[in-house]
Amino acid sequence: MILSVNLTGPLPAPYKMLHGFENMTQELKHLLSPQRAPERFLQLARENLDTLVTEMDELLTRATKVTADGEQTRQDAERTNDRAKSLGQFVKGILQAAEAAKEDAVKLNETLRTQDKTLEKSLPELQSEAEGMVIEMRNRDLSIQEKTAQDELKNAEDLLDKVKKLFGEPSEKNEDLKNEVRGKLADYQSKVADAQDLLKEAASKIWEADRLSAVN
Repeated sequence: MILSVNLTGPLPAPYKMLHGFENMTQELKHLLSPQRAPERFLQLARENLDTLVTEMDELLTRATKVTADGEQTRQDAERTNDRAKSLGQFVKGILQAAEAAKEDAVKLNETLRTQDKTLEKSLPELQSEAEGMVIEMRNRDLSIQEKTAQDELKNAEDLLDKVKKLFGEPSEKNEDLKNEVRGKLADYQSKVADAQDLLKEAASKIWEADRLSAVN
């Protein structure tokens, strides 16, 4: 009869075998646990793959959007550049219209030289103002800002009002010449208004380009 067992020394053969079997059983249980099952690993792999695909789709979408925004910005910049070039032509047209108005004012002054003194006094004033506008526009930089365009539009309106007052009582003798002057001033006013719209659009495109540049 065995009264005691020495647990500190080497295990006898049967106990050693049982201990090894117990360890194998625990390891097998761990391998067969739900957390270690192949189905669990497959599920995790699928979830990781789905996440990766989603991230790649988002990245592709962002890259496509950035490319599209860049292309749109480039096209907008090209259009703005073209419109800016045409602004120079607008200004040249305005200058030519003002010069033509000055010439017509000279002709009108000669035609009406013998008429009422008050009318004769107003014509040199109109001629002088037109000449001053021509000189001022020649000295200006073609990179006109919106405020300048607004000021020029106001000047055109004021000049047109003066011409209307000057020709308040039409006469058959100079009716055609007066209509020609009015037509040129109306054309001048229209071109300044077009230049103003162009400047607003250019400012909007520049703001949009700056915004996209800051985002990217």
